[in-house]
Amino acid sequence: MKRIFKGRSRTTHQTQTIQEQTTRKARVRNKLAPYLIAVICLTSFYSFEFLPNFSDRYNSALTEYNLAEKKNKAALKIVKDNAKGTVAGDAYAATYAVALEKWNTFKMAKKDERVFAFKSLQLFLGEFGPMFCFFVYAMFMLVRSFKFDKENIALKILHGLIISGTIFYFLWMFEMSDFPRIIYYLMTLISATIVVWMVWLVKRFTESKVSKLEQQRKEIAKFVYLHTKPEAREKMLDLLEKNLK
Repeated sequence: MKRIFKGRSRTTHQTQTIQEQTTRKARVRNKLAPYLIAVICLTSFYSFEFLPNFSDRYNSALTEYNLAEKKNKAALKIVKDNAKGTVAGDAYAATYAVALEKWNTFKMAKKDERVFAFKSLQLFLGEFGPMFCFFVYAMFMLVRSFKFDKENIALKILHGLIISGTIFYFLWMFEMSDFPRIIYYLMTLISATIVVWMVWLVKRFTESKVSKLEQQRKEIAKFVYLHTKPEAREKMLDLLEKNLK
């Protein structure tokens, strides 16, 4: 029997050890996961800034086209000058005048259609909507982390980075394109830091107010209990316990 008991005890101890190791590994994964996701988010938000707008092949082809177009306009000017006073030249001038008038009308309509840096409201909302959704989600999760995961700094860094990325895109959407790239980064990081700090202050102020109210409730309950008749104190204690839960 002693051998059986020892064997069972050893098996139980091994099982507990395995469970503790599994729990420890899970905790490490849970702590590292937000940092990994933060790196992925940061890379996806800003990686495009380190790439050229177009490839060398594209730029070379565009340069050659511009040269060819310049030569074509010079040749066309000669043709127009030679055609002045002719039937074909007069017909072209009349057609060009109508086309120019329509082009100016179109440019006015195009200008009126623009919303910030976008050609239309639909295109603006197509970019703004998803970014605003990410911003609201990150703000919600940031506030939630201060309430339910106070010690988890990684979650606060992750959601702060998401907020900084959305702010970066907001700045771009609202035509703030005349600043150097480093100013963009500083503005987004500073804005995200301020947002996180403000959320922390609001949460701290709220907890302080709740704590004071809770303390006042306890003081009132204590006062009521002490001034209750001895024969009714047991019932009053039950009532106070229910209300203080």
